[in-house]
Amino acid sequence: MTFTDWREPLRLLEEQSRPATSDQWSLADKVGLRLGEDVPRAVASVLLEDFLRPMVWGEAPDPATDKQRAFLVQLGAIDVAADADLSKAAGSAWIDHCLSIQNQQSLRDLRLARGDQVLKRWTSRDPASGIATEFLDHCVVSSIGTNGLVYFKGGNGKCGWPSSLQPTEA
Repeated sequence: MTFTDWREPLRLLEEQSRPATSDQWSLADKVGLRLGEDVPRAVASVLLEDFLRPMVWGEAPDPATDKQRAFLVQLGAIDVAADADLSKAAGSAWIDHCLSIQNQQSLRDLRLARGDQVLKRWTSRDPASGIATEFLDHCVVSSIGTNGLVYFKGGNGKCGWPSSLQPTEA
């Protein structure tokens, strides 16, 4: 589902970023999982699944990758990255949460609506040399998805995360 402005996507993103629900806390208590007080509900879901995985499937969750840990540090989630028990799924959930927080702030700042003009920053890295080049594309907002992704006029999958956008000088 998409929307013509930033308000509903922001509300939906904020909802997923809120602390774990009472049902999640109740389930965690029943199975003996200690959730941190500030664990977002989307992360709590994954932590519950990881905790129950050995009991349900007979196998432990895969550990977080070094790349995930490095990205979490870049995003400022140093304590999360340092958790020796961090799983790949939980690492992904925390990364999604951190990026969601950035996109929420960008939606608040930009207050985008259909027809707004923005510049989209993106980077391309030359595989041979490793040199990164940054580009700016002029885009016109068409709609905004429930996950905050901004779609642009012209179709063909043109889109960008709010945190990669800046307003144009009108």
